[in-house]
Amino acid sequence: MKSVVARSLCGVLAALAVSTANASSFMIISDRDAALSINAWGSAKHGTIVRLHQGCQVDNPDCMWIYRNGMILSARDPQLALNAWGGAKNGTALRLHNACTPSNPDCTWTFSSDGRILSKRDSNLAINAWGVAQHGTVLKLYANCPADNPDCTWSR
Repeated sequence: MKSVVARSLCGVLAALAVSTANASSFMIISDRDAALSINAWGSAKHGTIVRLHQGCQVDNPDCMWIYRNGMILSARDPQLALNAWGGAKNGTALRLHNACTPSNPDCTWTFSSDGRILSKRDSNLAINAWGVAQHGTVLKLYANCPADNPDCTWSR
């Protein structure tokens, strides 16, 4: 009887641990189209291009993110962070990187009160749904992206 209770308690504790981990993660949703969310396209791994995906669900860790120490981390693998691949400048594509640190401004971001996500290397660079927000759109940095452009603003 004790072993059954112990196994049940272990199951409850494991469920609580998963629930707690999921509680700290969130989707980043396009303000142009609430059906589109930022996604680690093709699964989170080093070098994965970040795109918009229609149909993200909270149970898909490739659609979920953790904000810690200024970095936006993959919920699938928190060792992977959103990175301005090759350096933050206008037009730089965003990818996941496995060697990001909070001291690297190409890996750190500010969620502004107007909905933009700004590069810590250059606060004039915002994450943008390049071209227009639709399924598969690659995310890039856009210089002086206005807060009234819904391709430059995001919700959580």
